[in-house]
Amino acid sequence: GEKISLGITVLLSLTVFMLLVAEIMPATSDSVPLIAQYFASTMIIVGLSVVVTVIVLQYHHHDPEGGKMPKWPPRDFYYDLLL
Repeated sequence: GEKISLGITVLLSLTVFMLLVAEIMPATSDSVPLIAQYFASTMIIVGLSVVVTVIVLQYHHHDPEGGKMPKWPPRDFYYDLLL
């Protein structure tokens, strides 16, 4: 739970910081500034981290009474995800 809260807080802080930087940047720029590309890629990485954390916590807190795990994802899901 704490890692998800941290990830969402980081996403929100990156969004606010990106908005503050966008106000300072000149509006006549023809291309996307490097700092905006950096913030966008960082937000994507943090967002993926939050999604993977939710999936891991779902598996960690499954039914301890021997309930079956969900049929998704396929067996090689995590292997394909890492490649």
